[in-house]
Amino acid sequence: MPAAPPSVVLGRIVIVIDDWGYNMRNRDFIVDNNYHVTLSILPFRVYSADVARLAFDKGKGILVHMPMEPQNGSSTASKRRRS
Repeated sequence: MPAAPPSVVLGRIVIVIDDWGYNMRNRDFIVDNNYHVTLSILPFRVYSADVARLAFDKGKGILVHMPMEPQNGSSTASKRRRS
């Protein structure tokens, strides 16, 4: 008996647009399209909550963009560069 053909695995592409929350200049992009996109919203910025609420209301995906820099400004990489 011949081997069964391999099953087809369909992929999925997700478009993430980064660094939202600083302003509302691109508000029209959220409101005036039917694109299936995800917005990466920086927390604790002036417009973070407004952008998240609008994106949610328009059915966009939402990610929290958590900055990973240390709060004191030091990093292991910068210490390595100095030595």
